[in-house]
Amino acid sequence: MMSRSKKNVQPWIVMLAIGLISATSLGSSMVLMGSFLPSLAGAMHASVATIFYYYTIIVLVMAAMMQVVPSALVKVNNTVIYLVVTTLVGVSLFAIGHVTSLWVFFILAALIGICVSFMNFVPVGILIDNWFNEQVA
Repeated sequence: MMSRSKKNVQPWIVMLAIGLISATSLGSSMVLMGSFLPSLAGAMHASVATIFYYYTIIVLVMAAMMQVVPSALVKVNNTVIYLVVTTLVGVSLFAIGHVTSLWVFFILAALIGICVSFMNFVPVGILIDNWFNEQVA
C-alpha cells in the first residue's frame, strides 16, 4: 500500500505573501513609475535620462539601508514601522505628481528607497532565511 505524503502548504503561503508584499511595494514605487517618468521629464523640463536617475537613487539607498533595517526591525515594533513607511510611500508617490523641482523629486526617490527597504527589500530576505532555518532545525 502506498502512503500519501503529507503536503505542507506553509511554503506556498509564505511565497504568496512574499509575492504580494513585493508586488505592492516594488510594483507601485518602481515598475509603475516607469510609465510616468517621461511625462515627469517633460513637466520638469529635464531629459528622460536625468529623470531615470530615480531608479539609481532608489537602488543605492536600498543597498545602504541593508545595514540599518535588520537592527531597526528588531528594536522597533514592526507594525509601527510598516504603518509609517507605507504612509510615507503613499505620500511620496502622491507628492511626485505635484513636484516641479528636480532636486525635490530626487529627495522623494531617496525617501521611497528607504521605505521600500523596510517594506520589502530586507524583510523578504529575513522571512525566507527564518523559514529555512526553521526547516533545518
